[in-house]
Amino acid sequence: MGTASPECALLWFDRRLIAAAIGVAALTAGCNGVGADSGPHTRLVPPDGWIRLQGAEDPFTGEGGADGVCPDTAFGSEEFGGFIVFGVRTDGCSRITVAHPSLAEIPRGAPVGVRIWHDPLYADVPSEAVLALAIDGNEVWRGTAPIPSLGSIMTGDWTADRDIPAGAQVAWHVHNHGKNSYHLINLAIWPDADTDTDAP
Repeated sequence: MGTASPECALLWFDRRLIAAAIGVAALTAGCNGVGADSGPHTRLVPPDGWIRLQGAEDPFTGEGGADGVCPDTAFGSEEFGGFIVFGVRTDGCSRITVAHPSLAEIPRGAPVGVRIWHDPLYADVPSEAVLALAIDGNEVWRGTAPIPSLGSIMTGDWTADRDIPAGAQVAWHVHNHGKNSYHLINLAIWPDADTDTDAP
């Protein structure tokens, strides 16, 4: 059996650490794991069934350069520390936007939160990763991460400013330089406006 490189060992440690934290938070909140249907939050997207958006369909078109050819492995469901989550990998294309219909209605005034984990980020030259979410073409969240950087959790919380029906298009955009991985741990309506924004 071969020995893992220091980079792989660090990646494994980071994933297990964050997965453990997510698991504890989810279980103590009464969920059956991240992305579960039960518990105090309403999940808005699943870890599978996403499609790629390009051209006029992409609400982030023009950001991060032109659309390129992305391999089938650029996005999809994956195991992450014992949970099944949705992931995007930029080893085959530096920008990508993917979408899935919302699983539930989002009432006006509802507190919505996103939790994303990125693995350690690498690139040939220092740069920045840009991640963003749009619902029915309206941007609702944007975050950035420096490259290079260690693996880290990214969180975002906002209040819905209108009633959004179930089935509305949820689009997730990522662009960066380098071969990196990003994992959508959860996108959900949280119980109330006082939800701890540090909890996954």
